[in-house]
Amino acid sequence: MKALPPQAQDLLRAEIGSDAEPELCMQSGTRVDAGWWLRTAPVWLCITADRVIVLVAGRRHHVASVARADCRQSRYDHATGEVVIEPGETLRFDRLAFPPREALRILHLLGAAT
Repeated sequence: MKALPPQAQDLLRAEIGSDAEPELCMQSGTRVDAGWWLRTAPVWLCITADRVIVLVAGRRHHVASVARADCRQSRYDHATGEVVIEPGETLRFDRLAFPPREALRILHLLGAAT
């Protein structure tokens, strides 16, 4: 598992505060344009005691979160290999690519049926 890069750590600390520790931070296989010329940035999924946070570090960073308790309907789409965070209406990136084993760990933390 890769460590959260410094710029992404700063974004996470701004979102959750300096005292809180995430239970899980994982880099997804999903990559998006974050303002770097000819390069994309990975989308990170972080889970704290009460929030699910999706973040992208880059020149055009992105941070969004939803209540963890609301994500119990999340699921793994076996056809695409993506964790689908539901409800994801407030998330710009609600479908994140993860291998099945990592997806299972995420779904267990969210309290979703597996």
